[in-house]
Amino acid sequence: MWLGHSASWWGLVLAILALFLMLPANLLANFMTPILKNWWAERSRKSLELRIERLKATLTEAEKFQPMTLTEDHIFMGIENLATLIQYSIQILAGCGLTVASVFLLPSRTKIFWLTEVFVYVLVLINYSTSRNTMRLIRNFHRRFGPIERVGLQMSIDKLTAKLARYK
Repeated sequence: MWLGHSASWWGLVLAILALFLMLPANLLANFMTPILKNWWAERSRKSLELRIERLKATLTEAEKFQPMTLTEDHIFMGIENLATLIQYSIQILAGCGLTVASVFLLPSRTKIFWLTEVFVYVLVLINYSTSRNTMRLIRNFHRRFGPIERVGLQMSIDKLTAKLARYK
């Protein structure tokens, strides 16, 4: 059977294509979301005013915190990435170490060893989930209240306010 003649071959091709297109589609979605929200808000005066109020509320909430300079922002991002790297390294090493230990200790399996292995796997999963949630909170704070986001919010408010002036 030659290539392209079976459904499994096309399934593999589509899966590989989806993996390669996943990152550009994600980037496009993240860049286009604020633009599309602003465009959708322009459909009526009321929705435009509501969008401006929401953006102003977000900017006011961001201004409650001391603004970071661009250098501090980059240092913060570096610390975030380093913490994420350490977190994932610990998880991978713990999982690999436990798997290797279970392979070498397989002939001497006892009930207490099995219970210890399950306990350690559960601890690894709990550690992973809590550290992942913690990193998610840090990233969300940084993305919502960083200096680049504040400038983007102010630019969106200015553009939408200028479009609102056309309705009056």
